[in-house]
Amino acid sequence: MGNVWMLKAEWNDALIEELAVFPSGRHDDQVDALSRAFNDLMEQKNKPPVWRRFNLMGR
Repeated sequence: MGNVWMLKAEWNDALIEELAVFPSGRHDDQVDALSRAFNDLMEQKNKPPVWRRFNLMGR
């Protein structure tokens, strides 16, 4: 759908291969990390930036 962009790098082929064979593949570390990062981003979507959420030094 074009909703995910990937930085062109030497690790692209390994990540794409791991994603393509998930969940039957031998390794899933990159899939786990990617899904956790996506979930963290979605949780932050409607929250203010970190510097606004925390009242540092009474400001």
